[in-house]
Amino acid sequence: MSSAEKNQQEPALCLHKSRLLLIFFHSAKHVSETQQSGVERHCGLEVHAPRRPPLIPHTKKRRPSFMKIKIKYISDQIDHLTYIDGKSDWIDLRAAQETELKKGEFALIPLGIAMELPKGYEAHVVPRSSTFKNFGIIQTNHMGVIDETYCGDNDQWFFPAYALRDTVIHVNDRICQFRIMEHQPALEFEEADSLGHADRGGHGSTGKS
Repeated sequence: MSSAEKNQQEPALCLHKSRLLLIFFHSAKHVSETQQSGVERHCGLEVHAPRRPPLIPHTKKRRPSFMKIKIKYISDQIDHLTYIDGKSDWIDLRAAQETELKKGEFALIPLGIAMELPKGYEAHVVPRSSTFKNFGIIQTNHMGVIDETYCGDNDQWFFPAYALRDTVIHVNDRICQFRIMEHQPALEFEEADSLGHADRGGHGSTGKS
């Protein structure tokens, strides 16, 4: 091959080599230099290498710490409260006194505990899903609200029960559950002659189905 033919093929050969070199793995030093400048040089040609996105270090998600609540057990006949993490944030409460009710009777069933709730929180107490099925009772106030000021040594929690059939609740039976909630923010009511919205249709307007 003549010298002139070699000179004509050399640029095309160099371009071909530069494309191949972009495919194959470069050494660590070469990659680092390329990432800094963004330019590779092959056979006198500048090839702009794609910039790689910066690596984001893996950060382990931190688990929030548990909130501590001071509790006094007024009864020594009930199991201590347990919080089952990952299953439910409702905590079961147990009857601390055997209670026999006839249909239509009412009783305040002691729960055998008193608590000092964290400042700014209140407890919501409701029946367990199986309470009516197992005992035939309903909670007369539907949901009990216990605020942080109810925290004395004798401020025992109770379950207000109304019997819809003859029943017996034994000591240590799980009859209700609770969770704590933050207080709502301070509210200010602004009186208005009109709310500026169309009426939905009144109570029960959405129908049954």
